Amino acid sequence: MKRKTTAQFWRSKGLSVRASNCLSMANIIDEQELIEKIATLDCLLALRNCGRQTAEEIWAFLTNLKLTSEYHQGIEITSSNSGDDHSAEAQSIFVPLLNIEVSTDTWKVLQNTPVNSIRWSVRTRNVIGQQGLQGLAEIAKHSPREWLRFRNFGNTSLTEIQENMTEIIEQLRVNSGVLDVSDDHSAEAQSIFVPLLNIEVSTDTWKVLQNTPINSIRWSIRTQNVLLKKDFKTLAEIAEFPPKKWLRFKNFGIKSLTEIQEIVNKIIVNPDIIDPTDEHSAELPQIQTLSELGHVVFQRLQTRQQEIIRHYYGYGEIPKNLQQIGEALGISRERVRQLKKVVNTKISQGMDNHLITITIFRLLSELIRDVLAKDDGWCSVENLQEIIHQRLGWGDGEQWIIDWFDEAFGETWICLGTDDYKIINGVCQLKSAEPIQSFLIQLVARLQYYGYRPLALEECQRLIKKTDKFDPDQLLDVITHYPSLKIYRYGKTHIGLKEWTWFNPEKPTTTTGQASLIEWYLRMANEPATAKAVANGIGSQLGNFRLTPFDVANTCEKYSHRFQAYNNDAYGLYLWEGASKYRQALTKLLSDEPLPIERITEVLYLQESADTTLIVAALNFYTNSFVETMPFEWALKTQMGKIVEEEIDFDYTNLTFEDLMPKL
Repeated sequence: MKRKTTAQFWRSKGLSVRASNCLSMANIIDEQELIEKIATLDCLLALRNCGRQTAEEIWAFLTNLKLTSEYHQGIEITSSNSGDDHSAEAQSIFVPLLNIEVSTDTWKVLQNTPVNSIRWSVRTRNVIGQQGLQGLAEIAKHSPREWLRFRNFGNTSLTEIQENMTEIIEQLRVNSGVLDVSDDHSAEAQSIFVPLLNIEVSTDTWKVLQNTPINSIRWSIRTQNVLLKKDFKTLAEIAEFPPKKWLRFKNFGIKSLTEIQEIVNKIIVNPDIIDPTDEHSAELPQIQTLSELGHVVFQRLQTRQQEIIRHYYGYGEIPKNLQQIGEALGISRERVRQLKKVVNTKISQGMDNHLITITIFRLLSELIRDVLAKDDGWCSVENLQEIIHQRLGWGDGEQWIIDWFDEAFGETWICLGTDDYKIINGVCQLKSAEPIQSFLIQLVARLQYYGYRPLALEECQRLIKKTDKFDPDQLLDVITHYPSLKIYRYGKTHIGLKEWTWFNPEKPTTTTGQASLIEWYLRMANEPATAKAVANGIGSQLGNFRLTPFDVANTCEKYSHRFQAYNNDAYGLYLWEGASKYRQALTKLLSDEPLPIERITEVLYLQESADTTLIVAALNFYTNSFVETMPFEWALKTQMGKIVEEEIDFDYTNLTFEDLMPKL
């Protein structure tokens, strides 16, 4: 029990479990006994179950414990002399940072000297600023142990402030308490010491290092991994570490050290350099084809990573699945998947991304810009890739790298390295395209978030009038070629999203296809209906495609998260029930004037966490309360007599099931 209590005592002092148990087994019960019994680090190593790491932890605790004890003793001595006639002259102040005493005159100078009058390294200066320290005396008040508790402050920074403070105090003693802030420590000094290269540079050069992010440099794989692991952001942070400390980092050797020294030195010699990586990018101009790029990136991988990429994507062989690769390499299928994911993350986010981005841009940018310029400024990614295949003559030898990049970068890999064009909703488009492109992007976004039905061509004309005037044929032509939109020609011409799937004409008997068909029937009917009514309605509209009432009921029961059953044997959309909670709020909101759907959603979002789908469903379902005066603009039905529409040549409220359902 006594040993357990002793261990708890040491745990309360901040020691680890292993260190606390070690001291309790040695019967060291308190701090005073620790000071008396342990004189050297070897004494700790001699204790039972006390390894090197544990001994160093306890020794660091003991060292700071002694400093704290001596500090309090210095205060007591100073206080006891306060009644002496000569105490004002003889009084001394204890400095915890250096474990020494200084005269009151020296201490006053330290109190009156601002910390920014001394040149600190960037990391040390940041920590001092974060702690709000104003004078040198405030720095000296903190013991080494307290300094090491500060975030981003290590032994190197501690040594720096101790050396600077020792030099300043020594200067004050020699100069009888007068500090010359114009010396090498002055903030106005025109040179800054670079520990990495053991040289001094101008303040302007140092600013260049501070403003140069490490991700603008193409490092070797090993160096890149260390820099990312240590969370370095700029070259200045790299330059603050001396070579000796760099070599202490795991997986970092002389070769990597030489690499960062050469790059930092190159920028210091020529701060105005445009591309600090040109000597390290000699292989870029040599890559002339996608196949060569794939080979270069492939050769940078580790041996087992190469085997996985070769087998999976079919580099020089027939592609294999994860199970087959695992059996060939003697590892599990899941481990193969994990390693493949690591490789793809490595090339899409790591140092190889720089090589790939530069090469892809150089190989494809001019071709893509030419394709987009000839195709109204946009093209689907699928069609764009097909055109690139044809023009560049990509064959089977390039397919593995295409498949690899498709998975690692997604659909955007063909547009890497440029801001001239972008990909939105599967469409690659020039930023400088005609104004109608902006409208089409907005139209797709509206249909995605607020679409409950396709729009008639006349409705699209009404929407675009505020931006530009297009005749129906011109508008229909650009919509026809826009990859995200689809023209539905049945009776009247309607425009919807290409991704919408009402039902699959090729597989109409599948439950998924039947569910989509039933959902769209209920949306157009806009009221619950019995299984027999749904079946008869679909049969009368589609003629050659029929569902039995049993099929309808079975599908609705199976997809209970989409369809709701009512007591009168009717079925409706499940979202109608959830939409009912917005009916009162929408009535109040639209009581003054019609509002566009974006404004309605914005206001309701401020009141609660609104669901866009349910808001749109409420507006469409409760037709006895709300009416769509124009696309995406809603009003109370009671106000329709007061609303005067201009150039009304299309009844937006009279959309029947026959208008909106395509015929097979």
